[in-house]
Amino acid sequence: MLRFVQEQETERPGEAGLFRRRHLVFTVHLPDRLHRTVAAAELDDPGRAPVEWIPLADAAGLHLYPAVGSVLHQAAEPAAGPVLLAPMTSASYRWR
Repeated sequence: MLRFVQEQETERPGEAGLFRRRHLVFTVHLPDRLHRTVAAAELDDPGRAPVEWIPLADAAGLHLYPAVGSVLHQAAEPAAGPVLLAPMTSASYRWR
């Protein structure tokens, strides 16, 4: 289910110009046996960052990309539709 939509327009270290993306964040409950069928790494990341499965409550405090940590508690509640999040800008989000 589409839960969150977030626009991004940020500067990235080592790159000229702004990095622009629209993030569509979906949530789904997967039984443990299905976790193995999901990619083990982020395929669009040049460093192939590993995918980690953690409890929703633990994820809320992490520096996530896109910046959805502060609203993850809403993912456990039924929703009428997608939530439009505040945009990610260089003032609100910093690349590590």
